[in-house]
Amino acid sequence: MHQIKILLLILLFYISHTVTAQAEKISGKLVMNYNSQKIDLPKKIYAILKYKNKKDSILLSDTFEFEFNNLPKDTFKLSFSIRNYPINKLYIIRPKDTENYKIEIPFTPVCPYTTSKRKHKCPTCKKRNQVIPITYGFVVGIKFINKDSHEVDRKGKKIKPKKNSSFPGGCVITDCQPNWYCERDQTKF
Repeated sequence: MHQIKILLLILLFYISHTVTAQAEKISGKLVMNYNSQKIDLPKKIYAILKYKNKKDSILLSDTFEFEFNNLPKDTFKLSFSIRNYPINKLYIIRPKDTENYKIEIPFTPVCPYTTSKRKHKCPTCKKRNQVIPITYGFVVGIKFINKDSHEVDRKGKKIKPKKNSSFPGGCVITDCQPNWYCERDQTKF
């Protein structure tokens, strides 16, 4: 009986120590200035919380809220995964013992791709000579092929293969997409 009491006392001490060493929860919300920003965002946005060697993620609610529970005492790194808008912001959170940490994050989605029609340098090789525009939507091209499998014009005269004049971007068009493609590095930017 005495051993059971000691065992229960040790177990109670362990549980109370574990509970007091935890930041019970971190919760928050993305706050946008304009309703139009909410409409443009994708349906699935994840809050990503990193600490020690662990990574946890949760899907934001329809009101852009999130909550992480039963967290240890630690320093946390919070970021967001949004399909069309790469996020470079990282929030460092250092809650005190047994503190519920709530944060409102002002959020403005900004597309990282320029809409300029001017040919840009590739971010990888820093050159322009193999940069071509990306064409979105359904692209149709007619090619005439002779019996020897060579491309010919309408009159049947052999054509030299041309360099690509544009890169096919696909039929799905979003509000944030790359405009240029580097053939050398196979990079969209």
